[in-house]
Amino acid sequence: MEKIKHLTGKKFGEMTAVNNEIENGKIFWKIHCDKNHYFLVEQNCLLEGVFNKCPICHEYDKPKLKGVYFITDSNMKAIKIGFSNDIEKRVAELQTGNPCELKILGWLNCDKKYEKVFHQKIKNSKIKGEWFEWQPARDLMHRAYIDHDGGLMFHNNS
Repeated sequence: MEKIKHLTGKKFGEMTAVNNEIENGKIFWKIHCDKNHYFLVEQNCLLEGVFNKCPICHEYDKPKLKGVYFITDSNMKAIKIGFSNDIEKRVAELQTGNPCELKILGWLNCDKKYEKVFHQKIKNSKIKGEWFEWQPARDLMHRAYIDHDGGLMFHNNS
């Protein structure tokens, strides 16, 4: 295994290059972050600045999506409108019991009370629980916004 030392000890953001190895013609560096995580990164990613944060620390520091969410499944026949303090975690929980892949269509960073406003506005399109017909729910999602005072507003139909 060939070693290249010109990056050893060099800092990349919060990380330090420790050592490297060559595999299939590519140079991979063992990286150590300030919180004692170790991982491998391809040299080009380091030199081009593509990779400058520890993926383990960054995952912990990642801000959570919070608010009213709109999710659909791969059949795109219905949209679920709900609220969560951690939308990505909620989608993962819902995915467990759903054979179709779920995806986040959108969300509004707002209070839980607005979830009921959305449900009320399209109550005639309700399929079951918090699932609504695709078109009315999608249209409502596209019309909604939060004003500068934190209030829920809707653009007029046009």
